[in-house]
Amino acid sequence: MDAEEKAETINKAYDSLKNVKEHMERRLASEMQTALMAYQAFKKLELLNKVDIIKGALDLTKALVAPEKCSIFLLEDNLLKCIAMDGWNEEDPFSVRFGADSSLFQEVIGKDRVVSIINPNDRNALGKEGIVAAPILVPDEHKVLGMIKIESIPFLQLRLSTIESLRSIGEWVGTAYASYLAKQAAEEGQFVSGKSELLTMSFYQYEKEFLVNLGKRLKINITLINITLDDAEAHSLPEQLEIAKTFRRVIKENLRLTDQAFEYEEKGSEFAILLVNTSLENSNIVRHKIESALKKELNNQVHFTFRQTSLHEEK
Repeated sequence: MDAEEKAETINKAYDSLKNVKEHMERRLASEMQTALMAYQAFKKLELLNKVDIIKGALDLTKALVAPEKCSIFLLEDNLLKCIAMDGWNEEDPFSVRFGADSSLFQEVIGKDRVVSIINPNDRNALGKEGIVAAPILVPDEHKVLGMIKIESIPFLQLRLSTIESLRSIGEWVGTAYASYLAKQAAEEGQFVSGKSELLTMSFYQYEKEFLVNLGKRLKINITLINITLDDAEAHSLPEQLEIAKTFRRVIKENLRLTDQAFEYEEKGSEFAILLVNTSLENSNIVRHKIESALKKELNNQVHFTFRQTSLHEEK
């Protein structure tokens, strides 16, 4: 072999080695990026609020499985309801609900198993609804809370590891969501919220009925003021918590001891005030007092909608 042939061989070997090196670098960078995305999504599962848990579930699925279309279903009243999807378009025929009589419900929820088109026996259960579906469950209790479903995925991404990844995601999400539900149940059993220091919604139902009956018996007026945070979605959960604490402070400083303030249906963005011995007409005075104080405390940067209702009014 002459010098030119040797040089050409060395150049080809060098170019080949360079291509392999660049390919490995790209693959390593991609894997590191995927790992980072998965970690960030997993951290969202620990925030213990429903919105972040569901968003984390979608992000984790996209990071580890890389589907083109996926969805999250939660089990409510023996019905699987789709609460989040990614990649769907208007032409997609996918169902947003599955009843207990559906094959997919029976396999994923009833038998808490992963179904995929790789298994011929699962194809009838999936029909045209997707490629893989896994239960969202609490592994130690075998308690199924919902379903993660992949409707579309690149052909080369569909392998046995994909199915195992989806199974693990379902268990992680199930554990996080079960913790959230337990926390919600504990809070609802309390009279005072540990975060906002307002009275809770469960106590509101009891107190409302009590005060209405008291108003009828003592012939006094009972009025309700509902207060809703405008554009609540524009405020993060920590911001909503700070707003709720400000609201509590304003109430404490401006209302009588007999008036009571509560968290309402949407925690952090809805509030209620029960006014004892105050007519619907006179509740306007209270409303304007609270509204002015909130504007001052929040520098007129946060706005609320007020609605007043007479629960009992003496004629």
